[in-house]
Amino acid sequence: MDISYLSEILEHEEDRAYLGSLLHDWIVANDPEARHIVYGTDWVMIGRHAFFARYGATIRDFLERDCKLTKQQIERVLVINPLRYLGLLAGPTLERILKFYSDRELPAPKWSGVRDA
Repeated sequence: MDISYLSEILEHEEDRAYLGSLLHDWIVANDPEARHIVYGTDWVMIGRHAFFARYGATIRDFLERDCKLTKQQIERVLVINPLRYLGLLAGPTLERILKFYSDRELPAPKWSGVRDA
């Protein structure tokens, strides 16, 4: 499940609370560790809105307050799951990127040390 573009819903408190409740119940029933939900930003779409600069923080707040996710679940949704989906936790994609950085004597990306718990 991708929760990258919820702008219209998150602008209205009633809709936000309702969606948060639905997502919370779905997670409890189907994905209690939140391993199958990603926030991928959809920055091209979000950039059209006046609130784009605070959108990431709004999503984090939504996950914590309205969906009642734990810090570990939020970390998975915002960081670990997208990195795993993109092949950036382990495997050939990560190896290729780390080699690119190394060949150019650049420090490894900050996310390259992230591990799935």
